[in-house]
Amino acid sequence: MRFLRKRRKNLTNSYKTVKALCSGELTEKKSKFTAYVCPVSGEEDAVSFVDKIKRQNHDARHNCYAYRLANGKEKFSDDGVCPRIFGSGEGSS
Repeated sequence: MRFLRKRRKNLTNSYKTVKALCSGELTEKKSKFTAYVCPVSGEEDAVSFVDKIKRQNHDARHNCYAYRLANGKEKFSDDGVCPRIFGSGEGSS
């Protein structure tokens, strides 16, 4: 994929990340889904990006997000979408 780049954590471990902001849309059964992906350098950048997208899409019924940082920290929220199916909907490590 062109929008991914490989980064080396050390000689034995590597991961892929995005190069630049990308977005895409899908319409399914009269519902519009918009996805965004953006490179970040840490948790502060990730939280800032999520907040920016929420402000830009203030009229959206749900603003779901997920991020995983190079240090292993991750966080996600399904914003209450189908809690009976997916469980608690919020998590972090």
